[in-house]
Amino acid sequence: MNKMYHFNPNNYGSEYFVIAKDKEMALRFLLKHFTFQIYNKNSKCSFKEQVASELREWEKVKIDNAETYPQKYTIDEHLCGDVVESEIS
Repeated sequence: MNKMYHFNPNNYGSEYFVIAKDKEMALRFLLKHFTFQIYNKNSKCSFKEQVASELREWEKVKIDNAETYPQKYTIDEHLCGDVVESEIS
């Protein structure tokens, strides 16, 4: 069963929601997303240097070792039926 993984900065910063079978696959999808934004000519990303920096940080992650996550990120796992509440301010 797929789950939703929230790459949560727990402060200011980009957050990512990925639906995948497990955390490892979610991380692979996130890396693929960054790579697309940087290298695909059809990408509308206007801040490729920042994305490249994030890609380098996330490439170092060992999914079962939270100490390798960038900054204060956590990866929160959500199941079908969970509600994620967010506020944009």
